[in-house]
Amino acid sequence: MVESVFETIIMGSNTVFLDMPEDEYLLKYTSLSLDSAQNLADYYFKYRGRDVMPEVKDIDLNPDTHSVKITVELNSQNKNIHSHNMIENL
Repeated sequence: MVESVFETIIMGSNTVFLDMPEDEYLLKYTSLSLDSAQNLADYYFKYRGRDVMPEVKDIDLNPDTHSVKITVELNSQNKNIHSHNMIENL
Protein backbone atom coordinates (compact mmCIF):
# COMPACT_ATOMS: atom_id res chain seq x y z
CA MET A 1 0.00 0.00 0.00
CA VAL A 2 2.79 2.49 0.77
CA GLU A 3 4.05 2.02 -2.77
CA SER A 4 1.03 3.98 -3.99
CA VAL A 5 1.66 6.94 -1.64
CA PHE A 6 2.98 10.12 -3.26
CA GLU A 7 4.79 12.39 -0.79
CA THR A 8 4.91 16.15 -1.36
CA ILE A 9 7.48 18.01 0.74
CA ILE A 10 7.06 21.72 1.46
CA MET A 11 10.57 23.19 1.41
CA GLY A 12 11.48 25.11 4.57
CA SER A 13 8.59 23.54 6.47
CA ASN A 14 7.98 20.45 8.53
CA THR A 15 4.66 19.85 6.72
CA VAL A 16 4.28 17.13 4.09
CA PHE A 17 1.31 15.84 2.14
CA LEU A 18 0.69 12.15 1.56
CA ASP A 19 -1.55 11.50 -1.45
CA MET A 20 -2.88 8.12 -2.47
CA PRO A 21 -5.76 6.63 -4.47
CA GLU A 22 -9.02 6.44 -2.55
CA ASP A 23 -9.52 2.74 -3.36
CA GLU A 24 -6.05 1.87 -2.02
CA TYR A 25 -6.78 3.71 1.23
CA LEU A 26 -10.17 2.02 1.63
CA LEU A 27 -8.68 -1.46 1.10
CA LYS A 28 -7.01 -1.13 4.51
CA TYR A 29 -9.19 1.39 6.37
CA THR A 30 -12.98 1.44 6.57
CA SER A 31 -13.33 5.21 6.94
CA LEU A 32 -11.56 8.50 6.48
CA SER A 33 -10.59 9.44 10.03
CA LEU A 34 -7.67 11.10 11.76
CA ASP A 35 -6.95 7.86 13.64
CA SER A 36 -6.68 5.75 10.51
CA ALA A 37 -4.66 8.47 8.76
CA GLN A 38 -2.30 8.60 11.77
CA ASN A 39 -1.89 4.84 11.58
CA LEU A 40 -1.03 5.08 7.89
CA ALA A 41 1.43 7.97 8.45
CA ASP A 42 3.17 6.11 11.30
CA TYR A 43 3.56 3.02 9.12
CA TYR A 44 4.61 4.99 6.03
CA PHE A 45 7.50 6.83 7.71
CA LYS A 46 8.63 3.74 9.62
CA TYR A 47 8.57 1.70 6.39
CA ARG A 48 10.62 4.42 4.65
CA GLY A 49 13.17 4.38 7.49
CA ARG A 50 12.58 8.02 8.40
CA ASP A 51 13.42 8.98 11.99
CA VAL A 52 10.44 11.28 12.51
CA MET A 53 7.27 11.49 14.58
CA PRO A 54 4.40 12.25 12.19
CA GLU A 55 1.36 14.11 13.48
CA VAL A 56 -1.66 14.08 11.18
CA LYS A 57 -3.29 17.49 10.98
CA ASP A 58 -5.95 16.87 8.32
CA ILE A 59 -7.34 14.29 5.93
CA ASP A 60 -9.27 15.13 2.80
CA LEU A 61 -10.97 13.19 0.03
CA ASN A 62 -10.98 14.70 -3.44
CA PRO A 63 -14.08 13.25 -5.15
CA ASP A 64 -12.97 14.48 -8.59
CA THR A 65 -9.66 12.61 -8.56
CA HIS A 66 -10.71 9.87 -6.11
CA SER A 67 -7.64 10.53 -4.01
CA VAL A 68 -6.97 10.95 -0.32
CA LYS A 69 -4.66 13.72 0.89
CA ILE A 70 -3.22 13.53 4.40
CA THR A 71 -1.55 16.63 5.84
CA VAL A 72 1.24 15.63 8.22
CA GLU A 73 3.52 17.66 10.47
CA LEU A 74 6.88 15.98 11.04
CA ASN A 75 8.89 16.25 14.22
CA SER A 76 12.35 14.79 14.70
CA GLN A 77 12.67 11.78 17.00
CA ASN A 78 16.05 13.08 18.15
CA LYS A 79 14.85 16.55 19.03
CA ASN A 80 15.56 17.37 22.67
CA ILE A 81 12.53 19.23 23.95
CA HIS A 82 14.52 20.35 27.00
CA SER A 83 17.34 21.97 25.06
CA HIS A 84 17.89 24.85 27.45
CA ASN A 85 20.20 24.46 30.46
CA MET A 86 18.50 23.88 33.76
CA ILE A 87 20.05 24.29 37.20
CA GLU A 88 18.67 21.98 39.81
CA ASN A 89 18.33 23.05 43.42
CA LEU A 90 20.27 20.71 45.66
